[in-house]
Amino acid sequence: MFMKSSNLAPELLGQIFSHLEYDLNTLYSCLLVSRIWCKSTVPLLYKQPFHLCPTYNHKKLINLYLPWLSNDSLTLLGLQKTIMERRSIFKYPYYIRHLNFFEVYEASWTLWHDDDYSNCNDYLDDELNKFELNLLNRSNDDQNLDKEEEILISFCDHDDEDSDEDRDTIYDETSDDSYPSNCALDKRIIAMTHELFKLFMENCPYIDGLNLSTIDLEFYHGLYFKEYLSLPLLPSAFKCLSRLQKFVCGGNFYKKSIINSMIKYCHNLNEIEIIFNPDYDESIDWTPLIQAQKKLEYLTFSLVDYGISDIFKSLEIHFDTLTSLEFNSCSFNDCCPFKALYDFTNLKSLIFLYCGDLTYEDENDISQNRYYTYPFPTLKKLQFDYSYPNDSQLLRMISGEDTDSLYCNLEELILNFENSIHPDVIECIAEECINLKKIDLTENGNDNSNFESLFPIFKNCRKLQSLHVRRGYRIASIRDKRPDPGVTLEKIAELMPFTMKELSIVVECAFTTYDVGIFLKKCLVNLKYLSLRCIGTRNEIKKVLKEYSFKNNIKITECNFTKVDMRNDMRTRSIEKAFDFIVRFT
Repeated sequence: MFMKSSNLAPELLGQIFSHLEYDLNTLYSCLLVSRIWCKSTVPLLYKQPFHLCPTYNHKKLINLYLPWLSNDSLTLLGLQKTIMERRSIFKYPYYIRHLNFFEVYEASWTLWHDDDYSNCNDYLDDELNKFELNLLNRSNDDQNLDKEEEILISFCDHDDEDSDEDRDTIYDETSDDSYPSNCALDKRIIAMTHELFKLFMENCPYIDGLNLSTIDLEFYHGLYFKEYLSLPLLPSAFKCLSRLQKFVCGGNFYKKSIINSMIKYCHNLNEIEIIFNPDYDESIDWTPLIQAQKKLEYLTFSLVDYGISDIFKSLEIHFDTLTSLEFNSCSFNDCCPFKALYDFTNLKSLIFLYCGDLTYEDENDISQNRYYTYPFPTLKKLQFDYSYPNDSQLLRMISGEDTDSLYCNLEELILNFENSIHPDVIECIAEECINLKKIDLTENGNDNSNFESLFPIFKNCRKLQSLHVRRGYRIASIRDKRPDPGVTLEKIAELMPFTMKELSIVVECAFTTYDVGIFLKKCLVNLKYLSLRCIGTRNEIKKVLKEYSFKNNIKITECNFTKVDMRNDMRTRSIEKAFDFIVRFT
């Protein structure tokens, strides 16, 4: 006997709909089925509304929350006569679970730059000045915590090397002379962002994710107000933060009081992302926050210029829980990361982005070689992008030595490497990484790299779903003995595993439209994504793509072309244009 959907309990409907949390179109459809379905769907749509809502609808979203603001907040913003009495069966602030300071600011910015709100009254200045004073007059304890940081900031702000032009772009709310003419509007936006944050934290039972990074705010809006973000100003913050799972923090603002509050109330963080500010963060110690967590799994560090060895020491307590580590633009000039991570037994993902040299050697450590070539057998994802390990270290991590199985456990590999420094990488991948599902290779160097070296990867990696290859520096000549690119592409069509979904080959030797046509005719796989560099006409490429989609009963959902300059391919004639194309199928 089947139960009608109208008879399902709301709790059960909520569990079912939770699997559709990011499928907005389906959730919108569910809203219209019945009142019961609507009540179960609305909470999902408003868990992270500022992230999911398109920019052009930000004004509508803000207007939805304004009736829930207190009279004091509306008076501060000068909206007490503008906002109508709320008439809604849903308490929208209750449903929010992910808060991002920048996203709320962007939405507030959109509202205040609308014609209906941009006309500011002079009498509001008194209220906004009180708000500003409230920001500046934080508790004595918080001020004492920030003294060292404030001294450092003052020193940096008056650096003799800073040009007058640079100073003009950095505004301080406390300096009336240097503050721009639109300061009143900026104050209103900041004030609304604060009041909305306070509204959410006072009304929602708990928050899963909190993003206090102001990097984008400083970059896109040029705002460097040190006092505009402070958790102690939010009276009910810690009640809803006790179940916080993800925390992101970074930017030029006072952080010590926030960190101390997080240490006291938040012990169940699953994911932390810390964006250092080299000019202002020298006196901040993130170690206690990291060590206070019970089961930290995901950790990301960005812009660490010094003290990376101390950070590694703070991670030792999480050696058996950490599964993902990412380093973005970090300097490893005082330690070897591979040695420091020697005992992390459950590490599944290790990412280095723009970290440069990773070949630090400790001359006083006689056992250094043992650690430096540790293979990390539990890794599922490995990425070196503009980050350069020692060749032996890289090969050991790819080869999967000391693993329980015969082959490496890696499923995703992303490398940006020099083939002259790592000549055996592709061969090692083909022989050892048969479990790979995704490969992204950017190979730089001279013309010693052979395009057909990819063949063993297709032959051995039978679980492969995605392959992206970028190569440069191929100098073609009439004495070039390597196979014609079209022949190579045709061979790839024959070797590709049936699991293949994405293929991207952008190299310094273009394929002709005839090459692409032969490839698609011999391709027995239903690709979802294809990107190649070609010479010829776009209409010819569109024609062969349509033939492929018709043959495989699939639909072209996206097709883009980008013009490129081809100087090194002997097959390119002056009348032909080279271009990269990207096509997606469904």
